[in-house]
Amino acid sequence: MEHYDKWNYWLNVGISLDKLGNSISGGSHKVTISARTGKHANTPGAFKTYWKLQESIINFAFHPVDGPDHCHEAYKKEREDSEVMREGNPFLRGILAIIVLTFCILIGAVLRIIKPITRLFKKINLTI
Repeated sequence: MEHYDKWNYWLNVGISLDKLGNSISGGSHKVTISARTGKHANTPGAFKTYWKLQESIINFAFHPVDGPDHCHEAYKKEREDSEVMREGNPFLRGILAIIVLTFCILIGAVLRIIKPITRLFKKINLTI
């Protein structure tokens, strides 16, 4: 019987939801919102300010677990699918902004609560 790893399970669920959000907002189901944002924030384009702002929000949310450059790192990991990382039309970019703001506020808060707790548990040799 395969070992059940609850952290990998939730990571996979999160990535799947991320790709779903990317699809809903005019992106591809093959890449995450972070990778799409990382690409467009760091390449020339008409909406660079939009993508840079979004990159800052996402990077801030994921900083406790991924450090300061989450989006660019996600783009480097998913670069082989970069041809499907389209910007989308203005309406769909608005949907994307709503998704990013909503979930990054929640994710950022949760990660800032969980990270110190997991460090404490590791320090006293407890497992979650």
